Amino acid sequence: MVYSKPYYIVFGGNSTKITGEVYIVNIDEERIEWKRVETTGDFPCPRMYHSAAVCKFGSAAGMIITFGGRSDAGNALNDVWGLRKHRNMTWDWVLIILNLLTYKNFRSKHHITTTHLIKDSNMQWHFITIY
Repeated sequence: MVYSKPYYIVFGGNSTKITGEVYIVNIDEERIEWKRVETTGDFPCPRMYHSAAVCKFGSAAGMIITFGGRSDAGNALNDVWGLRKHRNMTWDWVLIILNLLTYKNFRSKHHITTTHLIKDSNMQWHFITIY
C-alpha cells in the first residue's frame, strides 16, 4: 500500500488467492470506499510480498513503483513496474527496464531520487538507476 495524495493505493496481495488487482481509496471524499482501478495495456502478473513506493522526483514523479515479490507459483519476481494516473483519470502500467544489471530474489526497495537502493536476499544493498 502506498499513499499518493489524496489516494491510498493497493496492488496485489493474497487473501484467498494471489491477485494482480489495483484498488484505491480517496481519503478526501466524504464517503470513504475502495474502488477497483481498471488499467489499460500490459500489466504485471499477480503477486504477493512485493514492495511499492511513490516516485517523488524527475519525469516519473507521482508514479507508483512496484518491485519484485512472489508469483502465484511461488517464484521470486525481479521485475519493476510503474503505475501511472493520467490527467484524463485513466491508469496504465509501464514495465521499467533496469540499466544493464540483473538482480534476483530482491526483498525490498527504497526510493532515493532517481536512483533506487535495493536489498537482495543475501541482505546486500545495491544502487540502481531506473530509466
